[in-house]
Amino acid sequence: MATRILAVTGLQWGDEGKGRVCHDLAGGADIVVRAQGGANAGHTIYRNGQKFVFHLLPCGVLSSEKVNILGPAVFVDPIRLAGELSGLHDAGIDADAGHVMVDYRAPLVMPWHWAADQAGGRKIGTTGRGIGPVALSFYGRKALTLADVMHAPEAVYRSWQAYMKTRECLGLPGVDEDTVRQVREAIDVISGLAGDTVAYLHRAQTRGKRILLEGAQGALLDVLFGTYPFVTSSFTAAAALPFLAGLGRPEDFLGIGVVKAYTTRVGNGPFPTEDHTKLGEMLRSTGREFGATTGRPRRCGWLDLVALDYVCRVTGTRALVITKLDVLAEVGEFRVATAYRDGTGKTVPWTRVTKAMEGLKPVYETFHAGAPEPDTPWVKQLVQLIESTLKIPVIGVTMGPETGDATYFSDPWNM
Repeated sequence: MATRILAVTGLQWGDEGKGRVCHDLAGGADIVVRAQGGANAGHTIYRNGQKFVFHLLPCGVLSSEKVNILGPAVFVDPIRLAGELSGLHDAGIDADAGHVMVDYRAPLVMPWHWAADQAGGRKIGTTGRGIGPVALSFYGRKALTLADVMHAPEAVYRSWQAYMKTRECLGLPGVDEDTVRQVREAIDVISGLAGDTVAYLHRAQTRGKRILLEGAQGALLDVLFGTYPFVTSSFTAAAALPFLAGLGRPEDFLGIGVVKAYTTRVGNGPFPTEDHTKLGEMLRSTGREFGATTGRPRRCGWLDLVALDYVCRVTGTRALVITKLDVLAEVGEFRVATAYRDGTGKTVPWTRVTKAMEGLKPVYETFHAGAPEPDTPWVKQLVQLIESTLKIPVIGVTMGPETGDATYFSDPWNM
């Protein structure tokens, strides 16, 4: 059976290069779906030398032939989304109602969620984009959805007034009325894109359309399986994306995990293979490791096969794409962690418990990178180590940010 649904997710702490891999694979898709997360994610894509950074829109918006969907599990920031749509229009790219759909069930991120997040979320290293607070509202049955504000525009003002009444006693900053007006204007823009994306996807399934599900953040940031509490507020696993998009459990589905050839992390939390030496600094500068959403410098370290083995098992990943091998080629010597040892020298498995990770020492294999080409011996050795350890095929590698810098050994749409 040909693959009709691909789910692309990151297998580390985000920033693995999912956006460019999704852009590569979107060529074979009819529909591209952003399945979860919010504007706390940033997907960077280079096309013909031009840089695009999307925080909400799926990568398929760069092609006029694709339908692009923001599904019901996406936390939608109206101001951010309206800004992205405006930026595409300025770049001469079509983003009208026939090209972009937003599910009417999607919870909305309001400026007061931003304010609450920036006041209280820094201790765990959040991006401050309001995702934690809107998730609290959503699971507390108090969030506004796109449908709510379309049918009752005054709901935005009521929500703002409720926040302003309680914010002083909670020590939270205020939000002025002009910002509320901007929210309303943004909602007016995106309301023209609203629809039942679940029903649309079901019809597309029956017609045999190819659907690309685009994940955000990374598996080690999953709210359930990640390094809690230093996690995001959504489920990031490949196996979760069809359900979150409303597709249930499709048989013609393939989960693809994107893995950076080294490891990075933004914000706080455990990071066993972090490198604090000049090599770590070299990874940051060579790989331009600064957050697409926050601009913060990323913590840098080495590829961790112990963590990857864990996330592949819990996320339903069946194929891998390795990115940024060109960075290792420029750095020269690099390492790959194949095991952990505790203070007694005993080999121990991955654990998501933060305290239990303290004091673990990675066991490394050292490699020497050569030319940034997919068929060179050092790349083949690295791919062989990854495949033999994880028991999952590597179907592609990337050697730079442009589409032409990627090599795919197998076509996932035909796996």
